[in-house]
This record gives sequence, C-alpha cells and structure tokens, in this order.
Amino acid sequence: MVPERLTFVGSFKGYVYELATHPYGCRVLQRCFEHLQEDHIRPLMDELHKHVTQLMQDQFGVRMIL
Repeated sequence: MVPERLTFVGSFKGYVYELATHPYGCRVLQRCFEHLQEDHIRPLMDELHKHVTQLMQDQFGVRMIL
C-alpha cells in the first residue's frame, strides 16, 4: 500500500485498546499488523502492550495477543 493511503493509521492513536476490544475493530487491527510495515504498526503495538492483561480477559482482545 502506498504511504499516502496510510494516513488513517494515525487516527488509531489513543484508541487502540478500544479497537482491539471491538468485534470489528480487532479485525481491522489484525489486518494492519499483517500487511503494514513495521514503522506504521510499531506505535499501535506499543499502545497495545500497555493493556496486555485486560486484552487477555476480553473476548475480542485476546485475538490481539495470539
């Protein structure tokens, strides 16, 4: 994907936990982790790491841990 089309990823900042625990948001994050380059997903991963315990207890968030 061309970098000009990745501006939406920046809008996830501050909302990664909410996305990770949402039935559709977790799928969006999964696809980002699968297809985007390291420099785009690193901020998302850093934010997720702050919530590992809560994500393990959430039915949708656990998908982010696996």
